[in-house]
Amino acid sequence: MLPRLLDPENEYDYYWADSAFSGECFEDQLTLCGFESRIHERDAPYHPLSDAAKERNSIKSSIRACVEHVFGWI
Repeated sequence: MLPRLLDPENEYDYYWADSAFSGECFEDQLTLCGFESRIHERDAPYHPLSDAAKERNSIKSSIRACVEHVFGWI
């Protein structure tokens, strides 16, 4: 279903999502469709995220929040 949601005519080739959309299946589909993943990283039980992964998630969150606030305002 994911490939039907992706628009190949999109100006940018990034896909932004939270960690609910993480996993090899999503990553493979994004690669096949020519998109670069900006999906949040998820920690595993008993394996917390590294400081670098937390920093990457923080950067992704700051950008996603700007977009989501616009839709929330509507």
